[in-house]
Amino acid sequence: MKLTPTVFRRIFISLSALCLLGAGTLLSAESAGAVHVADDPQIKIPFFDDRRATVVVETTIGNESKHAKELFVETVLKDAQGKEVSREESGLKVDAMGQGSTEQWLNLRNPQMGTPEKPHLYVVHTIIWMGSDIVDTHESSLDVRAAAHGAE
Repeated sequence: MKLTPTVFRRIFISLSALCLLGAGTLLSAESAGAVHVADDPQIKIPFFDDRRATVVVETTIGNESKHAKELFVETVLKDAQGKEVSREESGLKVDAMGQGSTEQWLNLRNPQMGTPEKPHLYVVHTIIWMGSDIVDTHESSLDVRAAAHGAE
């Protein structure tokens, strides 16, 4: 039987001017210059087995301001209990009135496989930083599953 990685996810978006996250302050869209996660991040699992999985997260950031922005994109993968299991960080420059994207590769050790009856959800939490300020966050749920295709 051949197994192929399949991604199941639910999307949760959170943005609040009253929220404090980590060491930075979450800014409103106006004060951040309208920098935001432009689309739902694309999440792929190009490889997995019972010992490890590779999770690739492509995030597109929109900049609706009149000035280019130097940003820092942080992606944190948490297990079903909320424990951090992987983290990736990268810098990104987004032109004025434009979009930019970054692809981050996260390694997941001993992935817990979900089933339709009993999903094992991971949370992919993306944080957009401008200096020491958080300008946007995005959360997606991810379930690592194997889909069987025919008999060997």
